[in-house]
Amino acid sequence: MSEQIYPDFTFWGAIKASFQVIRDDFSFFGIMMLIMVVVSVLPSMFMNSYDFTDTEILAEQLSGGGQAYFYLILFASLLFYTFYIIFIIDKTYAHLNNISFDDYPYLSRGFSQIIPVIILYIIISILTMIGIVLLIFPGLFILVIYYMAIPAKLCENIGIFEAMSRSSRLSKGHRLSIFGVFFVPYIPVLIFSFAMFGGMISDIQETGNIEAAYSVSNLLFSAILNSAFITFALVASVVTFDQISKETID
Repeated sequence: MSEQIYPDFTFWGAIKASFQVIRDDFSFFGIMMLIMVVVSVLPSMFMNSYDFTDTEILAEQLSGGGQAYFYLILFASLLFYTFYIIFIIDKTYAHLNNISFDDYPYLSRGFSQIIPVIILYIIISILTMIGIVLLIFPGLFILVIYYMAIPAKLCENIGIFEAMSRSSRLSKGHRLSIFGVFFVPYIPVLIFSFAMFGGMISDIQETGNIEAAYSVSNLLFSAILNSAFITFALVASVVTFDQISKETID
């Protein structure tokens, strides 16, 4: 087995390429982000007992079957976000490799990959949480080495553990740059989140009304921010995988 590595991949280059992908196909990514915002806001309003008329009435209506409703929303959200991951990753990979997306079998592809993607996501999340509990840096290290696992699984149609191994191999020599791809775009999200949280706390202190935290404006702003970041993070993971895999022949 021979390996040839070209030092072209940089975190800044991957970030710029990710923005380029979203800009080039904004009609697709914009619609997907809008759908995510709607799907995120509506359940949040109900699950936080928010209603335009009377929150107490809604809370009473949900008190009997509230737990069942919560688990139903949780399950539906899991399915939606998994499909979202699959669609965004496949669309990004198709764009980067000039693959036609017009006849893409959305539903069949989604249903065939949904269970493996969920399992892979859960495994990586558990390993990352264990690493963070033990010490923050091991958790971040795990996150970096498996950053490309889901793109590898979907783009190369390989098994779960093979995808994890593939991501680990590809990340060698690029892990600091991969951390930059993940962390640098998160900085403005943190800034906006802290600003929004500070404003929310200020409103609660002034009005004494904790329901201000669940206002439509706060929920909407949070959903837009999360939608934009999640979409960009998914696109960036595919761009990272595509660039490094083309540099490295293994």
